[in-house]
Amino acid sequence: MAEAMFGLRRRLPSAMLLALALHGCATSGETPPEPQRPPPSSDERAGAMRVLDWYQGMRELDATELAKVRRQYADKASSAEVQLRQALLAAHPQANNLPRARSLLENLLANQGAEARALHPFAQLLLEQIGERQRLDAAAQRLGQQLERGSQQLKDAQQLNVELQGKLDALAEIERSLPARPATSTQPAPAVERSAP
Repeated sequence: MAEAMFGLRRRLPSAMLLALALHGCATSGETPPEPQRPPPSSDERAGAMRVLDWYQGMRELDATELAKVRRQYADKASSAEVQLRQALLAAHPQANNLPRARSLLENLLANQGAEARALHPFAQLLLEQIGERQRLDAAAQRLGQQLERGSQQLKDAQQLNVELQGKLDALAEIERSLPARPATSTQPAPAVERSAP
């Protein structure tokens, strides 16, 4: 009887774990789908399309024209569309003010007005792209610093190599200037016989 109780006690925890695992598998259903956002209305799409069309024109501008447009938008009221345009101007490769663009986009995403909500997907996409650009810029900067350190180490090693070569040349010159050693006989010394005790 005691042996049966001991065997049951040993098997009970593993049986309970097995039952719990099977129960978990049986009740794990599919996760409910995320609520889908209704497709944007034509008015909502119009704002994003206006911004995209506007940006296509900005790509063709040179630095002075782009600076002029930036000054024009700096004075405008901050509607959601203007904020998005300001963010695009700040993120433009000729401006490359990514922290400002990021700040403008984060403010736009925090705005829950109807006009702003219509531009949220576009702003979120831009924010992700800007984050990636910042990450790549930081990685490029780190690689540049490593390259500079490696270049400096190479220069130091080359300088050390020149110094060591100079020392070797000086030692070789000293060795050549030493007088020649007298010739020693190459015959082996005669073996000495030992007498047995």
